[in-house]
Amino acid sequence: RVGRESVGKNMAPVSEIASLVHQESLFTAPFYPNVIFNLSRNAIEQCRINILPYIGAPVAHHEMQDALTFDMDYKMYIFQNSWMLSKEERDAIHKNVEREGRVLVYKYASGFLSPDCPKASADNITELTGIKMKEVKGPHSCSIILTEEAAKLGLTPGEEVGVYDMLVESGSHFNSYGGGKPYKIEMADIDPVFVVDDPDATVLGVYKETGEPAFAMKTENGCTKVYMGSTCINRKILRAFAKMANVHLNTEEDSVIYENESYLAVHAMHDGITEISLRDEYELKEMFTGEIIDKSKKVSLDMKKGDTKLFEKR
Repeated sequence: RVGRESVGKNMAPVSEIASLVHQESLFTAPFYPNVIFNLSRNAIEQCRINILPYIGAPVAHHEMQDALTFDMDYKMYIFQNSWMLSKEERDAIHKNVEREGRVLVYKYASGFLSPDCPKASADNITELTGIKMKEVKGPHSCSIILTEEAAKLGLTPGEEVGVYDMLVESGSHFNSYGGGKPYKIEMADIDPVFVVDDPDATVLGVYKETGEPAFAMKTENGCTKVYMGSTCINRKILRAFAKMANVHLNTEEDSVIYENESYLAVHAMHDGITEISLRDEYELKEMFTGEIIDKSKKVSLDMKKGDTKLFEKR
């Protein structure tokens, strides 16, 4: 039925956030079968499943080469696993992606390796992110404590981030790892460890174990670049940077949102009212029940946890 309703509709996505995966970097990280805390799995798969769907805005998924080849106009870019980048790729990021008003979010060890450089170095991270970094002795955990500066972004100083805080309640690993019970995603210690060493950067978080700067941002030529010393960036943090980039958030709750020009889908993660903000005034028709919601830019949906609603925007 939804397929028939879709005929003639504009199915173009309305995402303002791009999640980028770098194929070559996949071959630089160790992989151990059946180990849930693999570096690539934590950086990419767990983020795609347990973080990005819940930030309150639709996210477009691309290979990094798309962003370096085509003129993609997103407001926020998340570099999931950019561990090994060539000089050509770095130059393309500086030229094509770093633009005024955008927010670029780099995760653990972004740019650490380069096929053009004989030695892995924190200087490579500095060159990519614009935030001066140094390498220190590891290993230690990915746990990061937010500083007072984080409050300016609407975050809570003292809160622990950099680890997955949502329990896994379903999916292919649910029974195999959790025995049919909700379980927490465990993360391996990081080694090497990279510390922010830039007096011009705003330190937003420090490593829980050492108190050294781990999470920072810096704005140059109107482009804000972020470094997070973990493969996990929590939902609240991504929402905060999305706001900085003027991304439209459909909701600030942990609800799953999918949207294109013609449809809006909402999947509730809790019982009760979910507040939805639309980009423009729309009348909404629920595709499975036929329910009509009057034209508005603000919608309150009374849903049960696990409910999904699909609306045609009219």
